[in-house]
Amino acid sequence: PYLRSAIRQFPANLANAKLTTLSGFTKGLRRALGLSHLSQAVLTVIKDADRMRQMVHDITKLDLVSIE
Repeated sequence: PYLRSAIRQFPANLANAKLTTLSGFTKGLRRALGLSHLSQAVLTVIKDADRMRQMVHDITKLDLVSIE
């Protein structure tokens, strides 16, 4: 809403180009923030020795052949 209001007086093709660029930027920013949050959550698990042991134990119980 704010950007549309700010570029209202721009020619239509320039306004559309700016909105398209902003849309791509915000999608990339959302992806980067999601990855950052995921990496922080993983780091929390990795730093906890008990959680790591449990995770390794759970992984060893997987039947990987049946997953294929």
